[in-house]
Amino acid sequence: MDNSWLFDRFQECGDQPAIVWQDQSYSYRHLLDDVSKWQQVLAECRIDSGQCVALSGDFSFNTITLLLALIANRNIVVPLTSAVGTDRERYLDVACTGSVFEFDTNGAWGYYQNHASGDHPLLHSLRERREPGLIIFTSGSTGQFKAAVHNFSTLLSKFKKRGRAFRTLTFLRLDHMGGLNTLGYILSNRGTLVSLSSRTVDAVCQAIERHQVQLLPATPTFLNMLLISEGYKTYDLSSLETISYGTEPMHPATLDVLARTFPRVKLKQLYGLTELGILSTQSAPSDSLWVKVGGDGCEIKVVDGLLWVRAETAMLGYLNAPSP
Repeated sequence: MDNSWLFDRFQECGDQPAIVWQDQSYSYRHLLDDVSKWQQVLAECRIDSGQCVALSGDFSFNTITLLLALIANRNIVVPLTSAVGTDRERYLDVACTGSVFEFDTNGAWGYYQNHASGDHPLLHSLRERREPGLIIFTSGSTGQFKAAVHNFSTLLSKFKKRGRAFRTLTFLRLDHMGGLNTLGYILSNRGTLVSLSSRTVDAVCQAIERHQVQLLPATPTFLNMLLISEGYKTYDLSSLETISYGTEPMHPATLDVLARTFPRVKLKQLYGLTELGILSTQSAPSDSLWVKVGGDGCEIKVVDGLLWVRAETAMLGYLNAPSP
């Protein structure tokens, strides 16, 4: 599947702001220029199409443009953050990672070869089809972590249908399906990503005020902290139009207070899984937890009390576990 449509959209945007990082704005023109520089780096490092490449770091201008360069080069991307801790080498080994790019909090980077051994039929199938891939890990909260393999082109294809351009915070991280979904939606729709150096209530509220953020994708835990701290009273959050939430259950009492605190803000519940990507949802009024899952590219049914989901964005399978 050809991803040139995405870069054509970037070209259309010219000097419109694409990314704000460390309070500096970078245009779509800057973004494309940096993608080209990374493509030269990949060539100099002899990183061929189909190779598994780890990208270790949080959202920044450099990590985003390298990610886009890896997609253009049809690599299989393995996003990691410091949260993997001592499991890092196991993650790299399971993902058959041959090259690693590491970024610090200031955007400086280093590169090394991992000399991974082994391969997997799922990775081979992506190479045969000359498609970029994504390996994303489950949290392992129910036991051993699992490495889910996705076709990156398939994940991006749902963004061909144009939507609204938002100024949005990168609250969820680069190794999270929700964070990657935010990146794909915002950049494919000519929006602006505002990168966070910290995810404290003060840092988030300050970024919303300073950069007139319209969309805040967050977790119920963070939103509860926002309400308890009353940070919304210290900063001007009037630019907010939508707050989306997911990744964990929302308590009805928290949602009720949130709706009363932000009466002019739309509250939207999202639903997704590492294995399926982020699915289309329709939410009820802001103070309700009711949500309808399904829509374009997604079929839902209940059989014997079990929810069955068929999605075009579903993973190809696991690298280290039987696929469902």
